[in-house]
Amino acid sequence: MTSYNDELFGRTLQRHLEQVLEWAEQAFQSYTREYENAERKYQQVITERRNRNYTAGDYCDWSEYGTKTRDSLDMYRHRISDRCFTSKDALDKAKKDLDDYMASIAVPCPEAPDAGGEVQDADAPVTTCCPGGEQDTYDSSSSDDEDDE
Repeated sequence: MTSYNDELFGRTLQRHLEQVLEWAEQAFQSYTREYENAERKYQQVITERRNRNYTAGDYCDWSEYGTKTRDSLDMYRHRISDRCFTSKDALDKAKKDLDDYMASIAVPCPEAPDAGGEVQDADAPVTTCCPGGEQDTYDSSSSDDEDDE
């Protein structure tokens, strides 16, 4: 098994996992479109055979609406369906790998100090401790330039 250090093929692990996820999404979309096309062609052959009143014994060759063509499209449709499921599994795995990695590098937020169950009154002045323990009396909403004019 490969152990991932800071870089993988010149990229960070996060970038590598993002790239794998992008490739998995592209593969899934491609196979889905391919399946839709195969399904449409298969249904077209079925519909045309029905519209032309072909029986099972009619046109059993590779003609446009022949049974060999129909059966071949059906097998192709099933193969592409399997690839869709496989690529969906790969996509789910890539998402999970990236999520797991991001969770492993996330820095937990410090817990908020417990106020002891006290609820501060809305009208009461805010008592926030400033660096050095001193309140800044400077009002940032007004400037000295405005006072001079």
